[in-house]
Amino acid sequence: MSKEVYIVPYKYKNDLDLLNTVINVYSLTALKSSLTPKQQDTLRFYLQFGFTAKTKETIMKDLKITDKHLNQINCQLQKCGYLTRHPTNYRMKYINENLLKLKESFLSKKVDSLVIMFRKDETG
Repeated sequence: MSKEVYIVPYKYKNDLDLLNTVINVYSLTALKSSLTPKQQDTLRFYLQFGFTAKTKETIMKDLKITDKHLNQINCQLQKCGYLTRHPTNYRMKYINENLLKLKESFLSKKVDSLVIMFRKDETG
């Protein structure tokens, strides 16, 4: 039995716009959580430039937030599964591996489609 496929073409303006969309889709489908605008902007910075002290400084400057606020955002991103703690350095974090792979695939133009399969959750 074949299933119908519904295709919605998505046009994006630039890589930044595409990266925001990839983050949104991943957050709603894989992690089942949505992000606040500042959380999304922070995650986008990490995806673009890596989790470094320089990136953190840039985030604080561009988003006009304090170090304490950025730490709260990072903590929330970690609780939701977007960031993972380094095994030996608690201050260092890694970006979710699947999200990194998605980003690399779309921005390198290796992938131009994402299939979302809708399945009813039978557990609850």
